[in-house]
Amino acid sequence: MIRTSLITLFCLFSILSFSQNKYSRVKILTNEEGLGKLAELGVALDHGEAKKGVYFISDFSEKEVNIIRDSGTPYEILIDNVSKFYAEQNDLPNASESALPTSCDNSYV
Repeated sequence: MIRTSLITLFCLFSILSFSQNKYSRVKILTNEEGLGKLAELGVALDHGEAKKGVYFISDFSEKEVNIIRDSGTPYEILIDNVSKFYAEQNDLPNASESALPTSCDNSYV
């Protein structure tokens, strides 16, 4: 019984801790050599937007942003909290839809 309770508690704690991770959109200003060093330090560079020899843009966890910062590699935070950014974008009215006339709108007649 105690073992089951501990396993359940561990799983719940794991889910809660993973759900609180913050991801940021970051532009890393470096060349392939610099990206190789970051990869060796544990930064995931397997997907993103790149301009060869100039920059690499992707979403990184707080841990990865700290690794980038501590490495001394120049970077820019483009979006501090990606989840919050997209949630706020979903709350905005869609400009193209709100500009269309509706059957109740007589202004287009």
